[in-house]
Amino acid sequence: MTSTETADMFSRIILQHLNSGFLSVGIAFGSTTGLFQAMENMGEGKTSQEIADAAGLKERYVREWLGVMVTGKIVEMDDESETFNLPAHRANVLCAKDKFNTGTYTELLPLLCQVYSPITKCFTKNGPRGMPYSSYTGLHELMKKNTRAKYSKLPNFITSVKEVRPLLESGVNVVDIGCGDGFVVCRMAEAFPTSEFHGVDISEEAIISARNEAATLGLTNVTFHTHTAARLPAYWSELFDYVIACDTIHDQAYPDVVLSEIRRILKPNGYFSMMDIMAESKITDNMSNPIAPMLYMTSLMSCMPLSLYFENGAGLGTMWGKDKALGMLKSAGFQCITVAPTEDELPDYHYFNKKV
Repeated sequence: MTSTETADMFSRIILQHLNSGFLSVGIAFGSTTGLFQAMENMGEGKTSQEIADAAGLKERYVREWLGVMVTGKIVEMDDESETFNLPAHRANVLCAKDKFNTGTYTELLPLLCQVYSPITKCFTKNGPRGMPYSSYTGLHELMKKNTRAKYSKLPNFITSVKEVRPLLESGVNVVDIGCGDGFVVCRMAEAFPTSEFHGVDISEEAIISARNEAATLGLTNVTFHTHTAARLPAYWSELFDYVIACDTIHDQAYPDVVLSEIRRILKPNGYFSMMDIMAESKITDNMSNPIAPMLYMTSLMSCMPLSLYFENGAGLGTMWGKDKALGMLKSAGFQCITVAPTEDELPDYHYFNKKV
């Protein structure tokens, strides 16, 4: 393939990527400090001092940040009055509480950069296998915010295939593998009070949050457990009618073992909904995905090294893709009935499976 790209053209492309990277960190500052939220509530035409006062921050830092936002075409500025405005449609994208929030997701970039130097050591042949979860300060809280944004309403995988809603309405046993702070399973427990729900996570911190969530909502049909997904209780064999796993299988150190455990705890002909990143297994098949570089980098700096940290960890990574996922599901003893994108603004593939 002949390319007409010159070194100068490529240099400009790299400069654009570099500029966007720095701008992303600026957007993260606006989300973390509450500056976007303050500007959303203030209306038009406020000075840097007024914005700083509203957010409870130092004016000089806010003024420099506004320089980033104006030149990055995020915030608008009136040159004569030296006032700043965050248009309503932009505020809706950056501050949304009931849907995918790009402002919150930019916070992932500086958080992951705290392990930049250690990850470079993982590259070396004699370096560490991977990174422990304890190295990622603040990751649990950020994932909690992102999960709540993504699943703010009843998860649409419940209505995306015809079998799920009638099943949940009939009164069944359900377990969420890798439930985190329990947000998703609590939404389901609210909506389907005749079913019994369980949540499993390896993090005691997450399980405490999940129990608090259930208590706040007054739910009596959901129970949370601290277990590793690769070794679930022996007495759970054929206990559950329906298992869900939301963006967790690719993170597992031993995903093949986890899938086998899920099959073990399902009743005969039970169902398993696996939500995972909407990606293809071949790199070139992801070229049309506009956020593929972000997903691969997230994988490189968190999902993959977290899995590889364990002895013989699989290190599937975020972008393991549909072909590999279908192969592993089949090997574990599942019949994949459908694979379809969810309707989220950051969609997953919903792999809907039956135990065979």
